[in-house]
Amino acid sequence: TVKQFKPLIARAYHGEGNTAKAIETLQEAVAADPSAIEVQVLLGTLLIEAGRLDEGQKVLSAIDAGKVTDPSVLVNIAIGLINDKKPAEAITWLDKCIAAFPADHNAYYYRGISHLSLDNRAAAKAGLEKFVAIAPADAPELPTAKKILETIKT
Repeated sequence: TVKQFKPLIARAYHGEGNTAKAIETLQEAVAADPSAIEVQVLLGTLLIEAGRLDEGQKVLSAIDAGKVTDPSVLVNIAIGLINDKKPAEAITWLDKCIAAFPADHNAYYYRGISHLSLDNRAAAKAGLEKFVAIAPADAPELPTAKKILETIKT
């Protein structure tokens, strides 16, 4: 059906730089299929990117984290919040990610970074230590995490 193509069309608009049309198309897609979590995440993320923070946060906060099947969806929401200088809100999403996907190393890294930005050194250290312990050897954030751990004084 046509509703399945709307997210693809929205991505095409976004790729062309037509964010307004991408958002409009995603809003139509969410209205047609409210259970499409990934589409909701994309809509919320694009709204935030477009500077429509309150609308984006409203869309993202309505997502049932228990229905997310890919940990990167939750991590990406958190990264968006970190970029918007909202580390406490990011931690909430990362906690949800860790509860649902305890083996996802990225969530621990970004939670550690978020705690560090809030000057919660003990929690930052714990998160980064967990990341270092479970991250694959080729994880791009691994050297950074190790350097940060060397500097954290708790």
